[in-house]
Amino acid sequence: MHGQNSERSITYLKNGSIIKGVILEIIPDSTIKIQTADESILIFKMSEVEKIEKYAPVDTIRTVSTYPVPVAAARYTAVPYDKKKSGKRGTFSIFGGVAFPTGDFDDETNGCANTGFCAGLQYVSGGQIGFLINLSLIANPTNMGISSVSTYDASGVSDSWITIPLMCGLKIGTTNSNGINLFFAPLIGFCISTSPEIRLEISQAGYNNSYAEAIMEPGVACAVAYGAELEINLDMVNIGACYIATKPKFESQVSISSYSSNYDTEFQQSIWILQLYLGIPF
Repeated sequence: MHGQNSERSITYLKNGSIIKGVILEIIPDSTIKIQTADESILIFKMSEVEKIEKYAPVDTIRTVSTYPVPVAAARYTAVPYDKKKSGKRGTFSIFGGVAFPTGDFDDETNGCANTGFCAGLQYVSGGQIGFLINLSLIANPTNMGISSVSTYDASGVSDSWITIPLMCGLKIGTTNSNGINLFFAPLIGFCISTSPEIRLEISQAGYNNSYAEAIMEPGVACAVAYGAELEINLDMVNIGACYIATKPKFESQVSISSYSSNYDTEFQQSIWILQLYLGIPF
């Protein structure tokens, strides 16, 4: 790579040496030739160079080589360019955070979901416009184990709602070279969801031995999901928010100890979750 240059440069070597002078020649992946102020000619391997930065322009320089000075030498900066930080390369990341139930999913008479956690893996393509793929696991504990109906009381335990969304979307973002970027993406995909197992002990007020045990088995369902994601990419960490909405229809089996047979039940549950997370790119 050759070209004319009339600027002094500072070349930093990996061994800690600093060379000031005019770059006479750069052969990519091979050598660099520098003329110092005392007109000495120094040659180093490119593998020895840490970085090159501009120093100060000079008016004249005596030509000591038939090779022209490369233009690219005047464009080096103190910090090496990193395509990954600039947002021009696709990146994988792992993330984890907090999952907040919203709407009917959070309602005490509906989903009864509490704040839980999320974790997952994400790929985001490079460029200002691209795509992303997001796979996550979300767990929201429940509190369905206490109720009172007329002269009957019920107490027990319940497991968590489990939601596994696989989402993709169109990403629109920035590609700043300073390492700070952000993007927004509308999402669509599908979710595999599991309803919580509920175990209740039902007793009649005033009767010590009058009780029954009711068990609702967990159900598994798959449904279309949609949402949106906003993420800020910093130097070594990503900060994001992702909203997921889906409405699967569950089929479950209920058994009561005082009856000899079980019966099936079907219900549809709105699952609306806001995830706030931290990610680590790799």
